[in-house]
Amino acid sequence: MTATDQAVRVLIVEDNPADATFIERSLAKSSCVAFTCHTIDRLQTALSWIKSEAPDVVLLDLSLPDSSGITGCELIHLQSPVIPIVVLTGLDDESVALEALQCGAQDYLVKGQIDSSLLARSLRYAIERQRVETALQQAHDQLEARVAERTEELSHTNEVLKRAIRDRERAEEFARARHEELAH
Repeated sequence: MTATDQAVRVLIVEDNPADATFIERSLAKSSCVAFTCHTIDRLQTALSWIKSEAPDVVLLDLSLPDSSGITGCELIHLQSPVIPIVVLTGLDDESVALEALQCGAQDYLVKGQIDSSLLARSLRYAIERQRVETALQQAHDQLEARVAERTEELSHTNEVLKRAIRDRERAEEFARARHEELAH
């Protein structure tokens, strides 16, 4: 998705109405791309919504009534690995941030340390990084398939050559035996 396309569909998974409103207002200020926001306050509801609606990006709080910590990020990524996740939480913890990135999040933002332009840029970049990662994975999968196909072809060719060598050795042995018979 580019800035000239339709609005970026953002799923905000946030149980604090004030934070959700702040996020929506911040994204509304973006001049580079339009954002359409849908807010859900529970992880399980968000997982169901993601299945049916497939947003362009998920903005996830790590402290929800039915989920806390990195679990939400893991579950969303497991269910929909091609949908980028940006964590936006009040927890300013570098180890949790790294864990979130390792579990599939594209970015980790701390509430109170962001402004509208940073939030919009983070979402746009997360979408682009995920697009590139997906394309790279597809290219890798295609290459693996080609390598497997070519390996199979080479294996078959190798067997054919082995049979041809055995046949030639037998023919040479037969010719040698006939030659010895005639010489005898």
